Amino acid sequence: MIKFKRTDYVAPWIAFIVGVHFFWLKSVFNDSSLYILGILLVGVALISFFISKKLNVANSAITGIGAGTVLFCFAILGWTRFLISS
Repeated sequence: MIKFKRTDYVAPWIAFIVGVHFFWLKSVFNDSSLYILGILLVGVALISFFISKKLNVANSAITGIGAGTVLFCFAILGWTRFLISS
């Protein structure tokens, strides 16, 4: 993306790749909720284009806020699931 002067697409592309990799991690950790996490991160990456244009802000700002919120919520969810199962 940087080579082709598309720096505004770097953050959504990274969020997209991170979201897609959670689909393969589902079988590693045997946790179906990783499908939901992957779908949400891919959704954040795609939606960031529309929201950033509407609000006239950078894609990276919307992607960072969205991906950070999703990952933080899933971290809290994982922590509570761990505490409940212990």
